[in-house]
Amino acid sequence: MQRPCIVIRNLSAKAYEYLRTENLLRLPCNKTLQKYIGTVSGEVGFSHLVRCRLEVELQGLDTAQSKVCSLIVDEMRIRQKLQYKQRDAFIGDVDMGPELQHLVPGSNDETLANSVLCFFSAACMPGTRYLSGISSRKGALESSSQK
Repeated sequence: MQRPCIVIRNLSAKAYEYLRTENLLRLPCNKTLQKYIGTVSGEVGFSHLVRCRLEVELQGLDTAQSKVCSLIVDEMRIRQKLQYKQRDAFIGDVDMGPELQHLVPGSNDETLANSVLCFFSAACMPGTRYLSGISSRKGALESSSQK
């Protein structure tokens, strides 16, 4: 029952709240849906939680064909700014995550990021897509058509 509620809520938050508050349908509150979905910290790097989830999913697959997946890379532009967060950290610097930080030349200077790379792993089965990693960087990716 939770999955259709999440879909409706993502399509239109106002419509979902109207249906819920007017008791037209018995729908869970936003807090309940958030508990079901869980939260993503948005921290830079490859998520240990996602890695564990992928291992559990992999154990449930029996054929080699069902274990095939693709890696989707999505780049988004962000505004350059340095922001202080309540967890006693500054956010906005170029950060490739601990796994790749040694590959970034001049990684100790204070360069502000202007784009974010998100890595998704998507199985061939419908409805299975997981956010695998995030990195913030300076400059856009070059494609072969831009060279």
